[in-house]
Amino acid sequence: MLVQSDNTQRQIILNLRRNGPLSVAQLSRLLKITEMAVRRHLSVLEREGLINADIHRLPMGRPTRAYRLTESADEFFPKSYCQLALDILADLTVVNGRSRVDAFFADRSRRLAETYRLHLAGKSLEEQLKQMANLRDKEGFLPTFSPLASGGFRFSEHNCPFTKVAQDFPEACAQELNLFRLLFGGRVSRETCLATGGSACSYIIAPVAPQTDERSG
Repeated sequence: MLVQSDNTQRQIILNLRRNGPLSVAQLSRLLKITEMAVRRHLSVLEREGLINADIHRLPMGRPTRAYRLTESADEFFPKSYCQLALDILADLTVVNGRSRVDAFFADRSRRLAETYRLHLAGKSLEEQLKQMANLRDKEGFLPTFSPLASGGFRFSEHNCPFTKVAQDFPEACAQELNLFRLLFGGRVSRETCLATGGSACSYIIAPVAPQTDERSG
C-alpha cells in the first residue's frame, strides 16, 4: 500500500484515529498543508479502502464530507495479541499443567478439521489441497503446494501467524501436524518447521494407496 511509504498519509490516519471523523479543512489545519494536498492524499487512502466519507448537512451552506477510518486501516496500529495469547497460555500452564495446553491445541485442531472437511468433501487429493491452500491463505499462512515424483504432494506454509506462540509452546506445532493428519490421514509427515528455523512449515502428503480387489477363491 502507498500509505506505508507516505508520511503524510500516515499522519492523516493517525489524526483520524485520534480525533474521529474530520473534514478536509480540519485536516488541512492539523497537518499545515493545503486543502488541495489533503484531497490528493485522501483520494489515495479512499482508493486503498482505508477511509470512508460521511456527508454532514449543515443548517447553512453546502454539505461537508467528514472522513473516517475503515476496518482495513486497523492493521496500521500496534497490537499485542501475541503477548496476550502467551500470557493466557502461561496462566493455563500454571493453573492446570502443561497437559491442558496440549488439550487446548488438540481441541482447536479438531474444530478446524471439522470446518475444513465441509470444504474438502467429495474432492480428489489434489483438489482438496488446492481448496486447503485457499482456506489457509485467507488465514495468513501463505501456502503453496506442488506434486512429488512419488505421486504425493508437498504442502508448504511460508508464514505462521503464531510463530512466537509456537516457539514457546511447541504443542501448537504438534497439533498443526495433527490437523493435517486428521484431514489427510496418517500418510502426512512434516518436513520443515518455521518455529524451529525452517524456511516454511512443509508437509509431505503421501499418495493414496490403491485399493485392492479382494476376491474369495
